[in-house]
Amino acid sequence: MKKYTIILTPRFKKDIRIIFEYIAADNLIEAIEFRQEVYNKIAKLSDFPMIGANPPNPMLQKKNRKLLIYGNYKIYYDINKKLERVEIKDIIHSAKSPKKHDPI
Repeated sequence: MKKYTIILTPRFKKDIRIIFEYIAADNLIEAIEFRQEVYNKIAKLSDFPMIGANPPNPMLQKKNRKLLIYGNYKIYYDINKKLERVEIKDIIHSAKSPKKHDPI
C-alpha cells in the first residue's frame, strides 16, 4: 500500500503554534509533548487516511472532510485519493462553537 503525503496548511501551522504557545506559558514540557502527540496522530494518516470520523457538520461532509480527535482538540483534514495526499486543514479546541469555528 502506498503512503499518502501529509500537507500542513498555513492555517493549521498558525493554530498549532498558538496552542503550543498558550500551553508553554504554563508548562513548556507539556506543550512540547502535546505538539509531538498531535504530529504523531497526523503521521498515522500517511498509512491510514480513512481513520478519521465524518464531522457532524453536513457542509463539511459534502466536502469529504474528515475529523481526528486528540484530547480536547479536533483536527480537520481532506483526503485527495488521486494525488495520494492528506491535507491537514485546521486544529481547534472542542469547546469552540462548531458553527462559528468549523473550517469550511
